[in-house]
Amino acid sequence: MVAFLVRALRPCFTQAAFLKSKYWSHYIDIERKLFDETCTEHAKTFAKVCIQQFFEAMNKDMGLGHTHSPEVAPSEVGEEKEKLLGITDQGTMNKLLKSWHKCKPPLCLHQEVLQNGNSWVEENQHHNHISLPKREIVTYYSKV
Repeated sequence: MVAFLVRALRPCFTQAAFLKSKYWSHYIDIERKLFDETCTEHAKTFAKVCIQQFFEAMNKDMGLGHTHSPEVAPSEVGEEKEKLLGITDQGTMNKLLKSWHKCKPPLCLHQEVLQNGNSWVEENQHHNHISLPKREIVTYYSKV
């Protein structure tokens, strides 16, 4: 009976069995690490799309005049024209955030876009590659 148990359990303690268990343990660790990295990259990409669409919507709202800007003195009118269109005070930011929160636009994940040197451009916009400075884009790939 003891001899039978020795012969049955001996393969469990060989060098090959040890290496096999070590291999699969290492493989599972690598798979878990790759999964975590993929989830992190996906979350970053998703957040970037959300933020871009949020600010595009805010720019459209500001362009359509949905916000009420404070009264400006006649001497300051010339200076205001020189400023870029943008959020200049906390009150405007709060109004825009509240209006966006009330009518949250749906997130368009399947929107066809192209990328130029500076940002994402929709297909129906004109591409002027000559006048735009190019930006270097880096993509990270994990080695397996």
